[in-house]
Amino acid sequence: MILASISDPYYDPALFCYAFIASVAAALVLIIWFDSNTFVEYGRLIGFKFEKYKPNEEIGIPFTDWLEIEYDYFCVRLICCPICLAIWLQIVGCFIHKSFWVAVLGAYFSLIFYFVFKIITRRADS
Repeated sequence: MILASISDPYYDPALFCYAFIASVAAALVLIIWFDSNTFVEYGRLIGFKFEKYKPNEEIGIPFTDWLEIEYDYFCVRLICCPICLAIWLQIVGCFIHKSFWVAVLGAYFSLIFYFVFKIITRRADS
């Protein structure tokens, strides 16, 4: 049976709620990280300088693209890829909620939410 029935001892209706909350939270993190300059602005607010990034910021290169160009390391590539970052955020969510299915559903839906957001903003900009 594809869907679990309510009498199934492994069926937990809260699982879908947790997965939805985790996916919305991860999509929000993805939007903030990839589609805004929030990390750099708040970093400057608390005292970081970002001197090496400043000339690239002035010509419009996003921080994540600059990180990937400037520091070509595996961990940097992981945080500069929306799919990879969503998966790792959901792995963290898996440990928080102690459910593998929260991570699977959360990763899937967070990517859907993020890329739908990207499509909507591109259409709004054009």
